[in-house]
Amino acid sequence: MLDSTMKMAKKHLNEAIKDDSLIIFVGAGVSANSGLPKWSELISEFKNEIDLTDETDYLKTAQYYYDTVGQQKYFQKIMDIFQPHIKVNFIMKLATAN
Repeated sequence: MLDSTMKMAKKHLNEAIKDDSLIIFVGAGVSANSGLPKWSELISEFKNEIDLTDETDYLKTAQYYYDTVGQQKYFQKIMDIFQPHIKVNFIMKLATAN
């Protein structure tokens, strides 16, 4: 049953890719399944580096970090945290299947 479902899903995905009509909506589970850190873990890294202890708003924390260290260091920090953790997951395999 699962094999036939996978084959059908793969067929529909490939057709959508060929038709340039593929849109994938995913939630946080996709990044979690790829081994990427959670949003809270990234924010903790930001807070620790700039010694920000009293802020609880994640978006404000990210903005404070950006404003404090600048664009280049902000993006480098994100790459340093995320890049070593990336693992290909089922959704990525499905989306790139031939």
